[in-house]
Amino acid sequence: MRPNHANRPGALPGGGGTVPGWLVWFCLTLGLLLAGCRERTSPPVAESLPPAAYAGSAACAECHRDAFELWRSSHHRLAERAFSPAHDGAAFQPAREFADGSGTTRAALLGTNAMVTTRGRSNEPVTVPTTRVIGE
Repeated sequence: MRPNHANRPGALPGGGGTVPGWLVWFCLTLGLLLAGCRERTSPPVAESLPPAAYAGSAACAECHRDAFELWRSSHHRLAERAFSPAHDGAAFQPAREFADGSGTTRAALLGTNAMVTTRGRSNEPVTVPTTRVIGE
């Protein structure tokens, strides 16, 4: 009586022999090489994109009512909010500079606008307004 090899790893359907190990490795290697050959595109440069408008929490509530209600009744709703010169201005006045990984970042209040100046992707200083803050 012949042994049943149908349940062996690499066995072909119907018990008709096995796939040679070299063929398995060849197919796996070829698949990995081809997967690495596809064209890769860089993500868009943030400085070239217009600032996204904050949609507001009501936009989330339209589709995620239960999660929105849990969030609204928690302290998490206070974690991120619009900048308020009266409430947050002291963090930007007087102007402050601090060292970061790429050099120095400056935060300052210009009139009623909080501005942050740091190095952009082109390594040149970029000044952006602070429209949202974290904390109460």
